Amino acid sequence: MTSTDPIKENEEGGKSPSDLSRRMKTAFFIGLVVLSSLYVHPIAFLVVFGLIFYILGLEFYNLRNKFLLRDRKNKYLHHGLAVLSIIPYLISLWFYMAGALPGPLPGTILLFALLTSVISITDMYGYTYSRLYKLPSWVLAIFFLGTHFSLLPLIFFVLPDHHWFLAVLFTIWASDSAAYMFGKRFGRRKLYPKLSPRKTLEGLVGGFAGGMVMMGLFCSWLNLDAYLAMGAGLLIAIGVSMGDLVESRMKRLAGVKDSGVLLPGHGGIYDRFDGLFFILPYVFIALVYWRQFY
Repeated sequence: MTSTDPIKENEEGGKSPSDLSRRMKTAFFIGLVVLSSLYVHPIAFLVVFGLIFYILGLEFYNLRNKFLLRDRKNKYLHHGLAVLSIIPYLISLWFYMAGALPGPLPGTILLFALLTSVISITDMYGYTYSRLYKLPSWVLAIFFLGTHFSLLPLIFFVLPDHHWFLAVLFTIWASDSAAYMFGKRFGRRKLYPKLSPRKTLEGLVGGFAGGMVMMGLFCSWLNLDAYLAMGAGLLIAIGVSMGDLVESRMKRLAGVKDSGVLLPGHGGIYDRFDGLFFILPYVFIALVYWRQFY
């Protein structure tokens, strides 16, 4: 197991102006690809995210292998596990394209996604030691990664009006960016040094503010009360912060600062989409609630 000495992570306050420029350019490119695919067709959007989730799964297993020292005999095994992790996603995508959804499927997927999400939080706070990550590789692929991934097509199935999910995406990005900028400019007090040495309380507050402001800007488009919209933005920002800390714990165990090197200024795909991955079960619950009762 790796040492728990502080690692200078790619987080708040640790980047040069050139790093910030790369980060902004990469974020712009990601946003352009994602939004363009949604504009072309929801299927194109879901195909793009299928590729994103495959790479996220690959980075997840690479991180896990660094501290558990598993699955090293076959260098292609991680690719196989990443493929296995998106099979539930492809099944959900098929149901979305077919326009039919078995009644028990969403509830079953949501149950496993919520269960593994809660376990990942208890792992993070030390109530257990990496209980989730010590599960068999195939179990993690299907019941942790796979269930989270597969909720995205289900969200599009349940809520054909994509304005809601677009608002969620923008709120995630706004929260993440505001946390970074506030932490870089005002960060003084450490949030959780054992997991993320550079994350600060000021950055956390900035992330909350960014999420609230962005969701507030969407209130008229979504026909929401402004205060209700800002409350939703706050909840999204809290979820994004939790997802970031969950991934940070995994990186600490692995002894690395980034999950990968694919995205200049950000690190890996998991570094960029950890918040979305973590909050998908809660977004699904929220959007289904609004569809039925609002």
